Amino acid sequence: GRVLAAAGKSFAAAGLSEEFLAYAQGIRERLPESLELAHLQIVMSELLDDLPDQEGEAGWALQMTLRLDGLDIATLARAARALGLHLIRVDQVEAAERALAEWLRRLVGQIQRGGVTQAAILAHEWANSLTLLGRPADAIRRYEAALAGYAEAQDAVHSAVAQRDLSKALIQLEEFERAEDVLRRALVTADYTGRCDLAGDIQRRLAGLHRERADDEDHVGQRSIGREEWQRAADYLDDALLNALACGDTGALAGVYLELGRVLAKLGQFNDAVAHAARGKTLMGRAGDSSELATAAITLGQLEMLHGDSVAAENSLHQALDLAAALGDDERLAYAARVLVSIHQIRARRAPTAGLEYRRFTLDQASSARARFIDLGLGEQATAMNNVILALTR
Repeated sequence: GRVLAAAGKSFAAAGLSEEFLAYAQGIRERLPESLELAHLQIVMSELLDDLPDQEGEAGWALQMTLRLDGLDIATLARAARALGLHLIRVDQVEAAERALAEWLRRLVGQIQRGGVTQAAILAHEWANSLTLLGRPADAIRRYEAALAGYAEAQDAVHSAVAQRDLSKALIQLEEFERAEDVLRRALVTADYTGRCDLAGDIQRRLAGLHRERADDEDHVGQRSIGREEWQRAADYLDDALLNALACGDTGALAGVYLELGRVLAKLGQFNDAVAHAARGKTLMGRAGDSSELATAAITLGQLEMLHGDSVAAENSLHQALDLAAALGDDERLAYAARVLVSIHQIRARRAPTAGLEYRRFTLDQASSARARFIDLGLGEQATAMNNVILALTR
């Protein structure tokens, strides 16, 4: 039962949830009330939640699991967390809060069995759910409870993770200074405990805070202050880059390179911006995430255009169109098309003062893009491109 439970997520990742559940059901019926049965039912409930019209079965499996005798504290806590998240997922938020509060109380009472740590984890995941629900004030109270539990258990790593997550709720409340302070304290812990993955993630979040501030300062005309904030963001991303390299995390490394490319462009460092974005795109391809690769291609195209290389930008955007179309990702497809339209609009504005060869090339490329948009069913972008063509032929 436990081996099968461990395989559940692999089956789900392969799109074989229904096949796993059909097989697991037969095993479940033969298992006695035991830890193995509990583990299997928790995994089954998680997979059932992702299938249409199976929410009731998922909730029932978790309720039955929590009634089993002889479960260790970690399994009880895991089942309680799963039940709370299940109830939130099916929009029974009040029921979720009642269940989570009850199990939080029970776990705290099990000090000798490690209940404080498990209660802290439960409060932490509850807080994360409240943050996602847009209830940051309620989430903060749960984060504080989780942090108190982690402190009592002397669990430094979980404490740093909770502080990182707490920053999201604080940002929702626009408490930016407190969010930065919390993140800095979490970063100290992550560095001290040697968690390069966690440290890198926190550094990216700190960079994000400074990017937000930079955008705000730029918006109100405070360019010098904005530049300082962009530089701070770049500094944090440089550090995050080192941590991603130390961890050997290709996906994280790709993401940092792309973020750093965007920030360096704001600082006017276009050569480095394009180079970093190109590295990020290459690494994203190695990571095998086609949707993120499409986004990376769009980012690279935008930076190449800012750098003045419209041909390279156009090639990147056409690759993004190919990737998004293959995925059936209409949102990314439309976004890539809009960016491509903007490239052609910039070219068209330059055409009146350019030579005949440039104008012919620009018209040919615009006509080709319009035909591509029509083939992809992108009517709005095809119309915009038609306007570009009309401007070029006047």
